[in-house]
Amino acid sequence: LGFGNGGAPLTWEFEGAGGKASVGLDTALAANSSLALNAAMLGGAGIALLPAYVVDEDLRRGAAVQVLPALRPTGFSGDRVYAVYLENRFLPPKVRVFIDYLLETIGPQQPPQQG
Repeated sequence: LGFGNGGAPLTWEFEGAGGKASVGLDTALAANSSLALNAAMLGGAGIALLPAYVVDEDLRRGAAVQVLPALRPTGFSGDRVYAVYLENRFLPPKVRVFIDYLLETIGPQQPPQQG
């Protein structure tokens, strides 16, 4: 199962004790919703690379099983947080405070490369 629009080839990238590895995917199902992919995974459609906040409860209750626990996914858009807003529009102070909090807590992140 892959996160995307289904038109582009998907690659999962991992890092572990042995270094980095990339795996090209021929997905049976692609979606742009982590919740939809999680539901498909729970329904037995395949494995999925999903953010922890989506699968933590399913892992805890035994509905899902973590595969490749020794590897850490890298280059996964689910590990990024985006603050998207129009710079030429009014930004409410509470939104600015929240963005500043995110920057202090998790730091700035590089935008994904377009290929």
